Amino acid sequence: MRWPWQRNSVPRCRFAIVFPGRTGSSFLVSCLRSHPAVHVEGEQLVRQDAAWQRRYLHSLYGDARPAPVIATGFKTKPKDVWDLGGFAQVLAELDVRVIALSRRNLVKLAVSTLNARRLHESTGRWNRTAETPAPGPLAVSAEELAATIDRCAAAQAEVHGFASSCGRPVLHLDYEDLLLDRGRWIGSVLDFLELPKRELAGEVEKSTADDLRVALADFEGLRAHFRGTAREADFLT
Repeated sequence: MRWPWQRNSVPRCRFAIVFPGRTGSSFLVSCLRSHPAVHVEGEQLVRQDAAWQRRYLHSLYGDARPAPVIATGFKTKPKDVWDLGGFAQVLAELDVRVIALSRRNLVKLAVSTLNARRLHESTGRWNRTAETPAPGPLAVSAEELAATIDRCAAAQAEVHGFASSCGRPVLHLDYEDLLLDRGRWIGSVLDFLELPKRELAGEVEKSTADDLRVALADFEGLRAHFRGTAREADFLT
């Protein structure tokens, strides 16, 4: 016998996590997957055309889910969306809320991006788990670091631009606030999605030391290179 509260139904809350890499999206998704009221998927739009992406969104948000699921969503980088204007229209049609991730310190974002590549080259994975050793200090030239910072800044600007123009309810989350208070950071997501509060544990571990003196092999040399630039303060926080 199936009781009324066990019936499949379309979740009443729909959400999309929009992010540049290395801002906590994998950690957030792994936490939400541990919540019984959430169905959340990863980056499904990569290398798919506009028609496929539209079908996917309507299926994801329109399909019934078994109880007790009341929220369903996925994550994507803006660069993987075929048409950001069309994407925003679909989100409006389906009443989807947006969680926009970012990181205030662009030097740390760039270092984390480069470390993710190192991790992928050695393990085939982009994120570290408890069983995976953390990478050692990053040896990188000032030129490569500067170019990576520029790419990260552009990717983050695309997220901010989409979040400000999509016309949907948006929750902005900074990675630095996750490090300061994990429970409050996750709690703000649960509040935004109107989900029951509970302790959530993610499987993704931090890959890069937050102290750049530890994370960079030539901290002093790189710091000197960026002295007098907009990124100087990033080496001190």
